[in-house]
Amino acid sequence: MIRAKWFTKRFTAALMLGVLCEFSHAANLGVVGETFPVSELSFMLLIESRLNALVKSGEMAAIEEQWVSRVSEHANRPTSVGLRGATKNNTYRYTPAIVLSQDILDADDHVLWAKGTRVNALDRMPTYQPHWLLLDADDVAQVRWAKRMLGHHLDAKVILTGGEIGKMERELNHPIYFDQAGRISHQLGIRRVPALVSREGNALRIMEVAIGEDGSS
Repeated sequence: MIRAKWFTKRFTAALMLGVLCEFSHAANLGVVGETFPVSELSFMLLIESRLNALVKSGEMAAIEEQWVSRVSEHANRPTSVGLRGATKNNTYRYTPAIVLSQDILDADDHVLWAKGTRVNALDRMPTYQPHWLLLDADDVAQVRWAKRMLGHHLDAKVILTGGEIGKMERELNHPIYFDQAGRISHQLGIRRVPALVSREGNALRIMEVAIGEDGSS
């Protein structure tokens, strides 16, 4: 760790060298105003003294309470992805495949998949049958749609793009997930909600669904 005193001296020396180089050909301007010796103050001691003052005054407890409240509020209602409601049905497919940028080896250094091989994750999960419901829980119609869909797919994963997680868990009596920072919807190319993601062969079938006020499609 660099000590503050040592760093200050080095920085001051470098600064003075730059100033001397800059004005090496200039006239002597003399001294402007009164000069004082540099007084160093430990930054850590300054922080510690201010924290102690906040603790004694009770302000620290209030700050901690506000912080906990904000964290709890954000956890229950993360930042909305901002997807609009679907105005027409739109169906397309997404293939979860990648092209390997290097060889994949086993424990004995034998090549399992060579560099350049195209690997589809669903090829390795032949029995996997996903049903994902993506919706904005601030839209009552979309919540009604989710209830209808859960009647057909009890194992569906409910993924919110907006709204309160706790409220939906109570209302749907079902585990709730949230599409943090829109990672899922962006990866799948979803631009409108509600959307149903299911499997079709070795691809994901994505349906952006236009719904009525009662949640019917």
